[in-house]
Amino acid sequence: MSSGEDYVKKEILKTGFPLELEIFSFLQSGSWVVSAQDYYYDEDEDKSRNIDLSAMRLPNFDADDNILNPTEPINLNWNLSVECKKSKRNWVFFPVEDYYIGTSGQSLNIKYLTGRDFGHYNLDAFHIASIYTVLPKGNDEIFEAVMQLVKHINYSKNKIWDRIQYLKSNKYSINFWFPIIVFDGKMWNAFTKNGQITNVVESKHTILEVQYGFANGYKEESYAIDIVHKSYFPKLMDLILQDMKAYEQFVSENKSSIMESLD
Repeated sequence: MSSGEDYVKKEILKTGFPLELEIFSFLQSGSWVVSAQDYYYDEDEDKSRNIDLSAMRLPNFDADDNILNPTEPINLNWNLSVECKKSKRNWVFFPVEDYYIGTSGQSLNIKYLTGRDFGHYNLDAFHIASIYTVLPKGNDEIFEAVMQLVKHINYSKNKIWDRIQYLKSNKYSINFWFPIIVFDGKMWNAFTKNGQITNVVESKHTILEVQYGFANGYKEESYAIDIVHKSYFPKLMDLILQDMKAYEQFVSENKSSIMESLD
């Protein structure tokens, strides 16, 4: 291998691109249509940007290649927005007990997918935080990744809404996004009581609750962002698939009331 090739390989390994390609391949092998460097327009900063990965769940088909939709005429569309980050710095989160978590910014055309009662957000095993820091101090890597996610989701929601709002055939279309940060580095949960740190433990999965109001006048929305170590990502996807199946069952059992709310 030439010195030029050695240099390129060495420099690539310092970046998050190998992680991004690893996650891309994992999703592609699991019935997701994946886009890398997916475009969105940042209205707050008036510039074009891209997110590391976005994905849309493929429907199931029967032996004759007909789409199987157990919730028909309601269409459930599942989406992922993913940022892949690698860092030598420590990501630290401060979990809070009994913290209400909202997901209003992650859904389009549905009011049921909100609150900590939805899916894996309701599992006590996962710590929910709204405060975080990066050590040693420097640029806020977490904030940058979070902003990429919420702005990409908001852009995607608006584009879909522009497309479907006048189409009668799409009035029973429900869309939901799972925002995810996959991290190659050290993550920690710092537990506190009465303002004192009582315990610091290494984490593989923390849910970060954030709220954001956009400059274009949209109301403030809530987002529950799964932040996982790269080794935990397959487990997170298992949990998300369980969420999808559970909600499909819920919609199947409550079609009439849901359709009435969308009429």
